Amino acid sequence: MDVLEALSQALFCTSLGPDLSSSVDEIRSCVLHQLGSDLDGSCARHVAGAAGTDAAGHDRRMAWCRQMIRLAFYSQATPRSA
Repeated sequence: MDVLEALSQALFCTSLGPDLSSSVDEIRSCVLHQLGSDLDGSCARHVAGAAGTDAAGHDRRMAWCRQMIRLAFYSQATPRSA
C-alpha cells in the first residue's frame, strides 16, 4: 500500500466527509490521529467492509478522501503577493 492510499484509508475512517466543510488543518489532524490510534488494523477492515456492503458509496467516499489527502498533504500552494 502506498502512502496516498494509507492516508486516504485513514481519512475514510474518520467522521469527516464531503458534506462537511473541513479545513486542511482539520483533515491533517484527524488523519494523523487515526493513523496513530489504529493499532489493531480496524480501519482497514472498516474500509474493506464498506466496499463489500456499498461499493458505489465506498468508491465515492474514497475518491473524496484521495482528493482531500492530495490537497492536505501533497499540495504545494504558494502564497500570492497582495
